[in-house]
Amino acid sequence: MHLKAGQKVFVKKLKVVGAITQISNTGQIMVQIGPVKALCKKDEITPINNSTIEQNNNQQNQKSSSQQNKSDLQRRYQKTSSSLEKIDLHGKKVAEALEIIEQIIDRAIIAGLDRIEVIHGLGSGKIKTALQRHLATMKIVKNFKPDLKNPGISWIYL
Repeated sequence: MHLKAGQKVFVKKLKVVGAITQISNTGQIMVQIGPVKALCKKDEITPINNSTIEQNNNQQNQKSSSQQNKSDLQRRYQKTSSSLEKIDLHGKKVAEALEIIEQIIDRAIIAGLDRIEVIHGLGSGKIKTALQRHLATMKIVKNFKPDLKNPGISWIYL
């Protein structure tokens, strides 16, 4: 598969279309998806040709006019009425929880969400402590607060 800057691709994990902005010597590919850039591997993307785009356009033309106005990203990660995403980390190891949180934050940013509910439970407190340390290093995270009614839940504000 031959890839080049400017080429449209489908990002399999996110199920969205983006454009290649850069290809590194190590084979990593930077893909622009709206305002967000994602670093991908070759096997995580599929090139899109003109016939694929035309098929998608024909399918979109058949949908109602209200759906036509929404972008693919907005349909994939549509905001709820309370503008939040929820993730349950019960039973996860710290490294696994941090990886999941990174993915959820990426999805929330793409969707335009302003907060994420994190259910970490009480347990030993290792996940909650690791999250606090990790989130403190992320510029996109405005705040991280425990839930006032349930100490096993915390909120990430973006």
